[in-house]
Amino acid sequence: MTAFLFLQRFHDGKVAPMPYDDVMTSLRRHGKARRWPADTEVTFGPDKIAASCTVIGDAATGAACIAFERPRYDAALRALAWECIERFGCTVFDDTLHSVSTPPGGLDALPQPLRAACAAGARQVAGTAQLWSYDTAPDAGAAAPALHYRNANGAGRSMQLFDSIDSDAHQVEIVLGMRPQACNGATLRVLRNLELRVDAALGANPAYQCEYRHAYLEVARLLKSSPALGVLKHCDSIDHPSWSETAPSAGFVMDRALSASAGAEAARLATQVRERYAIDLDLGAASIDLLAPLLDKVHAMYRRERANHAADTPYVSALAASWAAKAGSYLGAVIARCIGAQWGYCLHGAPSEPALRTHRGGICFPHLLVLDHIVNGASDNVAQRMRQLTLIHASTTARADDVAANVPALCQMLLARLPHAPLDFSLASLRHVDGYLAQPSAITAQDEARMIMACGAYLGEVVRTNGATPDAWQWTNYDDAAALHPRFAQQQPREAGMRGLLDSAAGMAFPLAQAALALAGQGKLRPYARQLIHGINTAALGPDEINDWPCDPVMAGVLDDVRAALIRWRGVANKGDFEVLRGADPGWLADDPLGVILEGQLDLLAKGTVVWGALVQANSMLFEPGVHDCPGDLLYSRDPHFDSRPQALKRIARAVSSHKSETAAGAFKIIGQNLAAETVRTFNLPVPDLLTDQEVLMSSFMAFRKHLPERILSGAWFPALVHPGVRAVMVVPSWFWPPHLLDMWNKGQLY
Repeated sequence: MTAFLFLQRFHDGKVAPMPYDDVMTSLRRHGKARRWPADTEVTFGPDKIAASCTVIGDAATGAACIAFERPRYDAALRALAWECIERFGCTVFDDTLHSVSTPPGGLDALPQPLRAACAAGARQVAGTAQLWSYDTAPDAGAAAPALHYRNANGAGRSMQLFDSIDSDAHQVEIVLGMRPQACNGATLRVLRNLELRVDAALGANPAYQCEYRHAYLEVARLLKSSPALGVLKHCDSIDHPSWSETAPSAGFVMDRALSASAGAEAARLATQVRERYAIDLDLGAASIDLLAPLLDKVHAMYRRERANHAADTPYVSALAASWAAKAGSYLGAVIARCIGAQWGYCLHGAPSEPALRTHRGGICFPHLLVLDHIVNGASDNVAQRMRQLTLIHASTTARADDVAANVPALCQMLLARLPHAPLDFSLASLRHVDGYLAQPSAITAQDEARMIMACGAYLGEVVRTNGATPDAWQWTNYDDAAALHPRFAQQQPREAGMRGLLDSAAGMAFPLAQAALALAGQGKLRPYARQLIHGINTAALGPDEINDWPCDPVMAGVLDDVRAALIRWRGVANKGDFEVLRGADPGWLADDPLGVILEGQLDLLAKGTVVWGALVQANSMLFEPGVHDCPGDLLYSRDPHFDSRPQALKRIARAVSSHKSETAAGAFKIIGQNLAAETVRTFNLPVPDLLTDQEVLMSSFMAFRKHLPERILSGAWFPALVHPGVRAVMVVPSWFWPPHLLDMWNKGQLY
């Protein structure tokens, strides 16, 4: 998503310009500025602060808005934002209004719609740490697709970033999550500047068109009615969420580990408070009234600490940070339990800040709410915030029926029931859950309802975890979904298997109901999840076909013969024997990533494991008589399942090869694009479990003709040597092949 962080000053609910020259002085300390395309563009160093910054206004009218496009939420941006708050009295808010931060006393100056739309309520910040307490990880900014062009701003970037690109269709996409309440003349002008930059990029790439997708149709309408800054040559279309999409919380990703760690932290605080203060924090809503006086004491200690530091110097309190971590986890646990919410992170905004998504679609940051109380005191009392959140965001689902908030605990219940099964939330892991549900005596009548919920929660988490995007699926409860979407309630009656469900832009899924069907012998979880994750237009090949592939005892015997021959040779071979089998550098291999085979082949010959390798692709010269050694790509697996089924491995290789494309996407994106590049080397890249339950890996290899029978590639599968300590793989030299295998190879029977 193309996200923005806005800085604006407000007075009596209206935008109040900031001193332009002073604003530019602050920004120029961090980047280069030039007026283009219509307003001032500021660019920063690589991976710093933001992709770019637009300042709306000029010296005569003042700066109406500072807008950071694709903000990094790093320490540098935090310091710059705080400087602007202190110097200019501006408010900091993101375009989705997940967070609105004002200087002390600035709440009343905000436009009422903006203040009301902020999910957790607008916050007053008196220090840098209150803006966001966690920096974005250095690698968190995933590379976005871009079109290059000649930027008229000599100091600006020479490329425009997009949210997606389809090279075959020559289509790029900009996705905007901006909410209507964040719109005013200046913020809309920021989007108009974006349009001009996109237009310039399309002018340099005339084959491409751009599509704009708005999460909120009203924003698209407001933008169209705002003053244009020039004539645009590109076309755009508007998209908005369907009734089944949880649009207000788009960009939220539930996190099971965060839920567990926050719960543990909350328990530690409760124990500490009980032992030290004889106060019982029982995770009830009323317990926040008991927590608030403790935070008042921490606030008093914080003020004494702060008084010992100069007022004009940045100050970070270890005491405040420690209490914010502990009490924030406790507050979040109470919100999740009593109001109804899930722990996770927001992809847009500060992406490392622990967040809660309420079942009514709101976002709040409990650690920051506690920090506000510690820094600001009574004006940001957490007990009052708890009452506000309860009033606005309380779930319509009875607390005892809340599946969405308890998904991590339900999954843990299943993991405890099957401690020896590799339940890693992969598609393949559902095979073990299907096996568990298929055992008639595995689940007692008393346990049936609980285990259906546990298996359904695990199934849903497999779908959510492996979705096309991290936020593609959101958990919700039936009653909450019905309250938000009356059409849904009319179409789908409330049943036991519908208590917890997954919502997406494409529609809804009912994993608990599917688990109940599986227990009744009316279906399996894995095919259901596979269809939701990969869609109905997937390759015909699937894990069941590979699992059911008939074994070939001849191939199993051949592989055993190769292994035995190699073991006998290792027992008598000397250094000279190894050198005889070593493949030579054809002159370019030492400078190629595949050059690791030059030394690695000796280790493979000495201690490698013999497995079947299946050809994915190879240089065409290898299929004809010649002298040149050439590279290729193969699949292999250490799983014994394939010892007697090399044909199944070849079937997977054929399916993988079908995804060879520069524009490959989804589960096959990396493999498909690597194959299309042909000169890109791949080492031990897992094949998507869409095709197989077993671990199958793809690796580039060097086909030395001296290792091939008749020095030519005449088969689709062959013995290969692999070892965990060696990146490369190699064909087992034909010296070790039994006569039967050599005969089949030479007759072309290994296809």
